Amino acid sequence: RTGTDPTPDVFFRFTGRGEEKAEVSAADYSDLSVGEKAGVGYDQDHWSFWSAPYDFADTGAPVVSPNPRPYFQFKVDFLPRDEDGGELTYLELRASEPVATSLVGEVWPVESEVGQVRVFSFVVKPTILTGDGFDRLEIRSLALLGQVRGVRIGGEDILPVDVEVSEPHRFVVRLPRLGPLQSGATVAVDFDAQVLRYGTTFDARVWDSDRLLEVPQPVNPGDATAEFEGNRVSVTTSAREQSLLQVSVDTEVVTPNGDGVNDSAILVYEILEITGTALVRVDVWDLSGRRVRQLHKGRDGIGRYPVSWDGRDDSQNLLPPGVYP
Repeated sequence: RTGTDPTPDVFFRFTGRGEEKAEVSAADYSDLSVGEKAGVGYDQDHWSFWSAPYDFADTGAPVVSPNPRPYFQFKVDFLPRDEDGGELTYLELRASEPVATSLVGEVWPVESEVGQVRVFSFVVKPTILTGDGFDRLEIRSLALLGQVRGVRIGGEDILPVDVEVSEPHRFVVRLPRLGPLQSGATVAVDFDAQVLRYGTTFDARVWDSDRLLEVPQPVNPGDATAEFEGNRVSVTTSAREQSLLQVSVDTEVVTPNGDGVNDSAILVYEILEITGTALVRVDVWDLSGRRVRQLHKGRDGIGRYPVSWDGRDDSQNLLPPGVYP
């Protein structure tokens, strides 16, 4: 969690008028008698709540709590089994000077049909009082990200759209450098996305490409533009009752005879709305109900997974032409 003052606690004393309380400093609170102390609360105005647990990789994990802020707290929970113990032997934190004084962003629309491709807009409003600013914008999401359709700064289209990185769950856009002179000018990015789970978030970060070793600065959710009413970076799904699994096949009839026509098939399955992973098996059956090939068995999370079949059985024998459900 992050904060703007040294402690996430607020301290109260009884005023002597019934149950009325008044806020006092930590030092004054410690000097009060037991009967004068009115309790300790959480400073929601200046501190964020604890984040969800981090899944650390070899390259680390970005801090998701609001920033830039001068105070940062972390906690480590040990969950021993039986008589096992645990210890923390090494922890490294990396921080950089912010490229913007503040960054507020929001996405629109904030509701979408699950599994359907539609166009989203992500708007960032930067406040840049000093420094060189930034020239890169990254958006990450568990949604499937598609084509970046447009970029606007201060309402003006930036052409051509310069996409530096394009991946299924991440893209990076090159921007004309935004510095103090562009402070307050909104940056809007229009892109295709396929939301696969209720509450999917679009997380944005910016950085200065000239500062190669610096930590990117995240965009905090908020009111970036009066054009949108969501003031958030998460999207709900309107079809909660929709199946958790969607399957499509590029051909219903497979004729693996080597003529180059329907010799193989591609099956695509999409997993929606789950958290974590689920056991998935992809099998091919003939019309008599006999399993002829297992194409996949494993644990998958939400996403889109293509699986190809070459018309052979588990023993690598070519099967006769036919319909294989």
